[in-house]
Amino acid sequence: MLKIENLYAGYGEKEVLKGIQLEFSRGKVYAILGPNGSGKSMLLRAMVKIIKSKKGRILLDNQV
Repeated sequence: MLKIENLYAGYGEKEVLKGIQLEFSRGKVYAILGPNGSGKSMLLRAMVKIIKSKKGRILLDNQV
């Protein structure tokens, strides 16, 4: 399971993601939808730790 708790991330001083709470279960298919510039790529980059989140936690099988 992948769990995101109170995630904040952005570029420099600009916050793109604010207080994101998500939970993804094993064996299910999910889609991330939204208009251009809404933070979809930022969310994916934060989930795989390409960028460092400013606040919050991303847990994989309850481990940071």
